[in-house]
Amino acid sequence: IKVAVHAEAKFHDRFLIVDQNAWLLGSSLNSLGTQPTMVIRIPDAKIVIDEIEALMAKAESFTDYSEALQ
Repeated sequence: IKVAVHAEAKFHDRFLIVDQNAWLLGSSLNSLGTQPTMVIRIPDAKIVIDEIEALMAKAESFTDYSEALQ
């Protein structure tokens, strides 16, 4: 688990990356299953995956993030 706290962290929990495929979820993961939604496969997944990987490279580990809060 990573925490994106930098200024460029503009993504939300609406992307699912599996085996170099990217899927866009119509609703947040916390409300998945409680309301109608769509799951859409992104045709050119590499663009999305590269962007998310770049953002995640700047993110902190959850352990480091939580220890800094104490």
